[in-house]
This record gives sequence, C-alpha cells and structure tokens, in this order.
Amino acid sequence: MRFINRLLIVGALYLMLPGISQASYQCGIRKHSFVQLVHHGWTVEEGQWPWHVAIFHKRSKSEKYACGGTLLDENHVLTAAHCVVNRNTGYAISANNLKLHFGQQNLSTISANVQIRDVSKVQIHPDHSSHRNDIAILLMRLPVRYTDYVIPICIDQNADIDLRNLEGERGWITGWGTTQTGSISDVLHTASLPVVSYLQCFNDHETVFGNLLNENVFCAGDRNGTSPGTGDSGGGMYFSDGDRWVLRGIVSFAKADELKNEVDTSKFVIFVNVQRFLTWIREIIADN
Repeated sequence: MRFINRLLIVGALYLMLPGISQASYQCGIRKHSFVQLVHHGWTVEEGQWPWHVAIFHKRSKSEKYACGGTLLDENHVLTAAHCVVNRNTGYAISANNLKLHFGQQNLSTISANVQIRDVSKVQIHPDHSSHRNDIAILLMRLPVRYTDYVIPICIDQNADIDLRNLEGERGWITGWGTTQTGSISDVLHTASLPVVSYLQCFNDHETVFGNLLNENVFCAGDRNGTSPGTGDSGGGMYFSDGDRWVLRGIVSFAKADELKNEVDTSKFVIFVNVQRFLTWIREIIADN
C-alpha cells in the first residue's frame, strides 16, 4: 500500500451499536494524537486505527493472515464477504477456522496491546454472489475489551445514501497488503484515496467495472500507485468528522495486473457502500 494526504469533514448523527458499553471509550474517537500524515506515505503507529482488525485463516496448526476488518462493537467485526468464503466451494469458511487479532500493528509481533479472539458465527449477506453484496459480519466467542488500542468505529446513520456528495473527498484505508516489492507487509500502512464518480470508474475500465457498478458500491483511487493491495480486502474506508471517525466503505475489488499477479494500482478500486446495508447490519447485531 502507498500513501497520500488530506481528510474529509462530514456532518453526522452516529449509529451507536448496542454492544458499545465500555465506559470512557466512544466509537470513532482515538485516545492518542497523531501528527498529520505525510505526502507519499506513513507507517501506522499503535492506536492510530484502533478499529482495524486482522483476520487470519487457520490451516492445520498454523494461521495465515487473510484480510482486514473493522470493529463495530465489542462482539462484531465487519468485513468483505469474499474474505470469509471458500473460493473452491463458494460456502462460508467455518467459524472454527477463523481468528481475529485486535490492536495489532506488526503481523510478526504479538505485543501486549494485541487481543486475539475466536469466531463463533460467520454471517454473510444473503444476496452475496461473486463481487455483489460483498459484506459479512463475524460474531466473536468472547467480547473484546476496549483499550487505547482497541476501539470500535462509528457508522454515520444520517449520511446520504447517494454518494455524489462524497465525490472528490478523501477517505482513509489501512492494511497489511502487498507493497511495491509484491510481498505482504508485516507493518500496518495507511493511505488516503479520493472518491470518484461512477462515470469516471466506468471509463477507467469498462470491461472490468461495467458489470460491477451499482448503488451498493462506490469507486475511489488516485491511479498513481496509491492503492489497496492484495491482503487489504475487507478493511474499512474511514472519513473524519473532527476528532471522530466514521466508516463508509469496505475494500472489495480491484482490477488485477495479470503480468505481476497483483492489484493494478493504476486503476480505481471498488468499495462496498456500507450505508446501503445499515438495516441488515442492525438486524444481525440485534439477533446476536
């Protein structure tokens, strides 16, 4: 992943999910201050994005990092459906084969700030197919404990479903995706990307994006090498409202560079429009 600058300010009434109850911690508000992001790059510090989650797939006696996710409350993580679907069978990966790491900054190091949880239930959107409705919720066996390094994100329940007002504004993404060397980064990185119109996205690559664009997704990107990489899927796109951060997107799909077998960073990236799924998210959390 590469990086860029600038933040978006938006007005909001926030969806305080039922599980957010641990005193002294509010959704979307970090406990640490961080310097302004520098142009062209920044390695994430511990506590900078305390709602970002590392999702691991269990394989025999080992675990392998697979995707990112976003902490909604002490019991639930939001991610992309394709992150928890078996590519060969098309069915959900067993909850027993998933592990969640919270507060992690380096994949090769488990610091004292990291909390690890098992998953008890994988809930994929009922209309998910291929790249459509690419959203899932993971229920933990045990709740996480909120700390300065583990805090849930806010969801803006008053935001306009129509994303045209966001066009040109920049949201932030973070992850351990592939770097310029083509390998998964051990260290968490962050970047900002501008939201672009459906027309810009369609014209960027009609064959790839033409069949994927609908009201449930949006496009973002700089097409200058600043882009999510393989391994960043499932992570959130955040926008700021003063000191508070709100979730608006989920990294879903990008065009592949077939020669390099990695994401084509010269093309836009498709994000799930979280706003379109608020009713489903509320229902799942209430049922759990």
